[in-house]
Amino acid sequence: MTDVIAGQPVALLAQFYDFSGGALTDLDATPTITVASVGTGTIALAATTSGVTHPGTGSYGYAWTPAAALTPGTYLATWAGLKTGSAVTATETITVTAPASAADTGTSPDGIWYATREDVQRALDSKTTARNNLQIARALEDASRAAEKLCHRKFFPVAATRYFDWPPRAGMTPWILRLNDQELISVTTLSSGGTVIPSTSYNLEPVNEGPPFSRVEIKLSSDASFGGGDTYQRDIKITGLWGYRNTETTVGALAEILDATETSIDVDGPTSAGVGVGSILRVDSERMTVTGRQQATTGQTLGAPGLTAQANSVTVPVADGSAFAIEEIILIDADDPVIGLVAFVPVAGPVPLGDLNGCGGEKR
Repeated sequence: MTDVIAGQPVALLAQFYDFSGGALTDLDATPTITVASVGTGTIALAATTSGVTHPGTGSYGYAWTPAAALTPGTYLATWAGLKTGSAVTATETITVTAPASAADTGTSPDGIWYATREDVQRALDSKTTARNNLQIARALEDASRAAEKLCHRKFFPVAATRYFDWPPRAGMTPWILRLNDQELISVTTLSSGGTVIPSTSYNLEPVNEGPPFSRVEIKLSSDASFGGGDTYQRDIKITGLWGYRNTETTVGALAEILDATETSIDVDGPTSAGVGVGSILRVDSERMTVTGRQQATTGQTLGAPGLTAQANSVTVPVADGSAFAIEEIILIDADDPVIGLVAFVPVAGPVPLGDLNGCGGEKR
């Protein structure tokens, strides 16, 4: 049996002998090859000699690439030819599995951390430098992956389609799918053997503790069941939200209108103060990872003199204090960022002593 993912090439080989246990022998002419579904009889590759190779005596090969949209299942490759005028055939079973869907992309945990780079910098009172950023990023990546390995779970939510064999090789209860470390928060669609199972026909368990849910159980009062596909491989398909929790906090608002080509996002002050590199943001139904920050001008100026050359100023007078958020990072001219400001004193008549650049226009 040969396995192949739809859309990827697989090498097929047939060999012919002069008799059982005898020597390899060539056919009268190049044989044809046909591929058809075992379950439905649908032809996946019509009989052809084009592309058939002859790598050695009695041996014939063919590089077949099943279409990416080909229905997963078991297929039979049939070789047919003539040997001294008599019809001969050879067959090979092929298991075609579905390729990863678009919903599976971008689900790697790399770059998703359980603290942000800015959280660490504030705790250490560390200023932003390229060297420090790299060191903190490496430490956060290592610590986050170590926590997942220790707890055997991933804590961040990710929308994806995932597949499970049925029946699993390690034994099973006929109505229970155990998810093991693939914990589930919610289900959008569930299907098995190509048949959609409605939400009224299964339970997510443990109901009194989840989410996260660690198993899916078919209701014994329903006529639904797992299985029924052409192959046990990837028989069950679940599209949903995976992870430990989907706990969200509203942090602010966008400062621009987004389109399908965006690679960066402008956000307001409260969002800037509440998120950092390593955060996961949800805008409408789309989730994204914050991979970088860039300060943008706020259009604000200092409202009055008050800053000194020493690091002893605790208040920054500004023209409009409502334009800033507590814990937001600002940059005054080329001076170092001011971190964790807790108060702004608005005054009338701004004095343009310097431009204020904040993360209110932060780039992702």
